[in-house]
Amino acid sequence: INGILTGQDPEADPGDVEADVHAVSLSDDARLVAAGHGKKVDVWVADEGKLLRQIKSKGPADAVAFINGGREIAILDQSSRDGGNSTMGVWNVRTGKRVREFAPLSDSSSISVVSGDGKVMASGGVFGIVTIWDVTSGKLKSQFQAADDLIEALALAPDKGSVLVGQESGEIAWLNAATGEEIGKLVGHNGRVKTVSFSADGSRILSGSDDGTFRLWDAKERRTILIGEAGRSGWASWTPEFAFVTSPDEAFKVFSDYDYQTLQSTPNPDFTDDKARPDLV
Repeated sequence: INGILTGQDPEADPGDVEADVHAVSLSDDARLVAAGHGKKVDVWVADEGKLLRQIKSKGPADAVAFINGGREIAILDQSSRDGGNSTMGVWNVRTGKRVREFAPLSDSSSISVVSGDGKVMASGGVFGIVTIWDVTSGKLKSQFQAADDLIEALALAPDKGSVLVGQESGEIAWLNAATGEEIGKLVGHNGRVKTVSFSADGSRILSGSDDGTFRLWDAKERRTILIGEAGRSGWASWTPEFAFVTSPDEAFKVFSDYDYQTLQSTPNPDFTDDKARPDLV
């Protein structure tokens, strides 16, 4: 578990290039944690810190995601056999055997996200292509050009009908998941968008950029409602209870106990005034 938290395989030699953890997933019941490092994916029992199984992929694991209630795990890997493009397969967690394999992507994956019900996966590529498919059947649902270059920030809406794609310009494109047609955009960041995600109910969006800030957005009105400092390598995301941000020096909650009906939140005491910048909204 320490290796998962620190992003490094604790058993690996410090000089081993496969030591870096590039992909992490938590099962819906929070019982299992998967960490992809090199051509291996370790599945851990979270509360025991016990290694349950190690799965070997064809190439370096770009993304991992538990599906079907944690009984299976989808692994997106960089397979040299297929010309360097990413391929996705599904393994049975209990047996460790590969049970399904999907056709190779036309772009090498840089990021992958899964819907809350585990039925749809969206992948962003190094050449700006978004691919969306049905995880259970492996059927391709859609594929479209979403950015001019590497996609680092990608989010799938809770209703699975749209995606958010961070752009190098600082804009966040809001695209129809079936056609790739732009249905809106979020404008505010002044540098490449590094991370973006929806709250569970889809009413809020959290983003982080290499301009050194994170932004909390009202999804319906597509406007910024909070800006804070996160550092140029900062990362912003959600848990079921709160939004949180990490910076090179610390991690802190943005708020807790948010009431989506009244739009009121209880400030987290660790979120100091100097991090929030209401004057920039």
